[in-house]
Amino acid sequence: MVLVGEAGRGDALTAVLSELLTRQNVMPEFERRERFRTNALLAESTGDSRVWVFVTRPSPYVARLYFRGPHGNRFLLRELLLKNGLDELGRELIAQVVETSTVALLRSEAGLSREEASRDLSLQGEPQDSGDDAPVVAAPPPSATSAEPPRDGDGAPPARGGPSRFAFELSARLAEKWAGSDFSLDTGIGAETGLGYRLSPSLFVRGRLVFEYGLGQSIETISANADTRTIALRFGVDLGTRQGLHGFAVGVSAGADVVRITPTSTPDASLAPSAQFTDTAPMMRLEVRYELTLEAFRASAGLFGDVALVDTHYDVRVGDEVIPVAEPWAVRPGLALTLGWCPPL
Repeated sequence: MVLVGEAGRGDALTAVLSELLTRQNVMPEFERRERFRTNALLAESTGDSRVWVFVTRPSPYVARLYFRGPHGNRFLLRELLLKNGLDELGRELIAQVVETSTVALLRSEAGLSREEASRDLSLQGEPQDSGDDAPVVAAPPPSATSAEPPRDGDGAPPARGGPSRFAFELSARLAEKWAGSDFSLDTGIGAETGLGYRLSPSLFVRGRLVFEYGLGQSIETISANADTRTIALRFGVDLGTRQGLHGFAVGVSAGADVVRITPTSTPDASLAPSAQFTDTAPMMRLEVRYELTLEAFRASAGLFGDVALVDTHYDVRVGDEVIPVAEPWAVRPGLALTLGWCPPL
C-alpha cells in the first residue's frame, strides 16, 4: 500500500487500515511516496499476486484511491469526499473503502481493464507520465486470502458513506459456576446478545444481556440434601480494546438469580423435607474476557465472579430452632465460553 504525500503523514491512517484489513486475513505492507504516478499503477505485473493500493489527497477534503489487482489484470478507482478532512471519520471512510475494494479484487472478478483505468485516469486529469519513479512491481509473497465482500450490480464494491461504529452480537453461551464447598459445580447453558459502539479504531464499549439456564446442582450436608436449579439474568456494560483479530474486555453487570430449591432427603429420620420453593437474589457480576473475531463470527473465553447483594443461606428448622447447614460464598467464581455472530450494522 502506497501512501502519497499528505496521506502518508503520521501513523493514524495506517493503524486503522491495518485493523480492518487484518480482520479480512489480509496483511498490509506500507510505503510512502511524495507523488502519485500513473505508470506505477498501470505497470505490467503478471508475476505479482498482491493487490496494490495508492492513497492520495489532491485536496484537504478529497481522497483518491487507486487499486491494482493481482497480476495487474483489473483496476479500481475511487474518489471520496472527506467532510472534515483526514480526521477520525475520514480515516475510517478511507479504510472501509480500501477494505471492501481490496477483498473484491482478491476474491472476485470486479474491476476495470487496464485500458478502462487509463481512460478514467485521463478524465480525472492524472497525467500519463513515465516519470522518474520506477513502476511498482515487487516480487510477490504468498497470496492473501479473505472472504468475498458484498458487491453492487456491476460487481464493484460499494463506496459507502463511512464504516459503521455499531455492531450487533448474538452468541450461544456455556458457563461453569461454583458457589462453595457445600455445592457441586453448576453448569449453565444460554445466550447473550449485545450492541457495541466503537469509540476509536481500537476501543469499544458494549451493552450486553446474558441469560443462563442452570442444569442443576446438589447440596449435600450432614443434616439435609437438596437439588437447586438457577436461572441467571444479567445486563451490563463492557469496555474493551481490539487489535486485529484479538480483543480484551472488562465488564460489570447486574441482575438476579432465580433459584428453585427441591429438598430431596435427610439422614435424620425425625426431619422431613419441605416442599419445593423458589427464591430470587439480586446479583452483580464482574467479568474479564478474551475475544477472537473472524469476519462476522466471534468466540470468547472469560472469567467472572458473581457477587450476592443479599445474605443467602440454607437452613434446617427443628421446632422453633433454625440451623444453617449450607452457605454460598459471597463471591462465586465461574468461567464462560461463547460462540456467536457479530455483523456490523
